[in-house]
Amino acid sequence: MNPYGQLGRQEGFAEGGGGDSPGTYQPPDYVVAEGGSEYLSSVEAVDAGHDFTLVLHTAQGRRVLGFGDNQNNGDVLTQVDPWYYDPRPLLGPDGAPLTGVRQVDAGNAHALLLLEDGTVWSTGWNLYGQRGLQGVSDRYAHPVPGLTGASQVSAGRDHSLVLKADGSVWAFGSNAEGQLGQDPSILPQTHEPQQVPFPSGTRIRAVAAGGTHNLAIAEGGQVWAWGSNDHGQLGQGQAGNPSPTPVRVKGPGCNGFLGNALVVKAGYDYSLAITQEGSGLALYAWGLNDRGQLGKGDTVDVPCPVKILTWSP
Repeated sequence: MNPYGQLGRQEGFAEGGGGDSPGTYQPPDYVVAEGGSEYLSSVEAVDAGHDFTLVLHTAQGRRVLGFGDNQNNGDVLTQVDPWYYDPRPLLGPDGAPLTGVRQVDAGNAHALLLLEDGTVWSTGWNLYGQRGLQGVSDRYAHPVPGLTGASQVSAGRDHSLVLKADGSVWAFGSNAEGQLGQDPSILPQTHEPQQVPFPSGTRIRAVAAGGTHNLAIAEGGQVWAWGSNDHGQLGQGQAGNPSPTPVRVKGPGCNGFLGNALVVKAGYDYSLAITQEGSGLALYAWGLNDRGQLGKGDTVDVPCPVKILTWSP
């Protein structure tokens, strides 16, 4: 569906943000270039939020282009128009396109941008402090104060994660389920980055923010999880209370721990990991499965990782 132009083309789009009727879907096609003509090229990465899309464009100074719903997402695209299908650059506080972007990640209604200088910038909604700012007086992208030396960003539903080059993880925004690594009864939300408390000596090399839970990979390939666990998405063998303290994800059959991880992804109440197994790769999944999102052939939740498939690169 393309009611807000989130597919980057005019078919199904209407100026009022309601071009598609329910059940009307658009077939795969090219995203248009800036100005609405030809095809978008020089793209390094894409990410999708709630009815909007972000593209890391390597031409013209490494900008981020956005399209889709801008009105219902707190001006996440930094433009004046409420909806549009033609890609337009995200703007900095001076009203000019923000350049030098290394990575971009879209949350539900906010976005994080990692610049080549290691600073973190944000756009969109800030109801819970997920932008890392105390107050937002305009629609533009702004840097998160005090955050430097960042190597990765990941935006959840209403919270944000930042991995620093030193292996530490920082979080801000909603902490209703302990997703900031802090006791939610003491700190329900904050715009000030909080360090996630991993055991001493643990260095993290990748993070993934989900709806209200998070995943991380340590340097040795171990997988950690924290936040909500109502569907077993923390991989602890049972669904239950959230954990503000990171815990090691258990292995298949709840035996031992999941290791040799290369990639982790956190969805809305479910988790995925790609691991190295000998000369091949394996995909594991756990957590919510009410719509078959784990790909295991049924709709039963899984509280520990199950192997979905293997392949050789």
